[in-house]
Amino acid sequence: MYVPAHFKMPADKAREFVNSRLAGDLVTTGPDGLEATFLPFSVTWHDESCTLKAHLSKVNKQWSHEGQALVIFNGPDLYIPPRWTPQSGSEQDLLRRPQVVPTWNYITVHMRGELLAHEDPEWIKQSLFELSQQHDPSWDFSSISSHKLAKMTRALVGVEIRVSEVIGKAKMSQNRSASDILNLADAIAQAGHGEETQRYLREVSLPHAKAREQAVLDAKDKR
Repeated sequence: MYVPAHFKMPADKAREFVNSRLAGDLVTTGPDGLEATFLPFSVTWHDESCTLKAHLSKVNKQWSHEGQALVIFNGPDLYIPPRWTPQSGSEQDLLRRPQVVPTWNYITVHMRGELLAHEDPEWIKQSLFELSQQHDPSWDFSSISSHKLAKMTRALVGVEIRVSEVIGKAKMSQNRSASDILNLADAIAQAGHGEETQRYLREVSLPHAKAREQAVLDAKDKR
């Protein structure tokens, strides 16, 4: 995935984003080419990498695509009309600034790693337990009868993705001025859209823009 430096997500934000989603597209390559399945995952973090676990129906042969895999976690995304970033200032200032055009803001995290398949019933049961604990810890996993659990595990294959690379991209107007970002966050709020988008704009994009503008001022002072 192409990621300009100013759109690269900080590692902590990428982790926070994945933990808030825990469901994404598993993409692999098989005999018939690319295949994808949307899956809920459990995640275990190890410093900057992690392990993802999920399960597929045994009849879905994507589980047999062992080797390199890609998992994509998407959202939020939002169309940004030009009217949400009105520009002000002198005519000379406006000529120096890029013209505002429609764009699309979005956040996505890609994870690359090795896919391993597990047909061992005990591994699958443990994976199902971990999945239920991460998504709904209030639910009593032991309430499933042993007969039902055995029937389920026979129909499933567990998949484990040992992630070696986490790439987060947040195209969230970081290339705009601080005033543009504030205008945009306010416009999104007034339109009743994107609470998560607003938060990222204010917590990440705005400090980034302010730091960039301050660096420009500091460079001018040194001339």
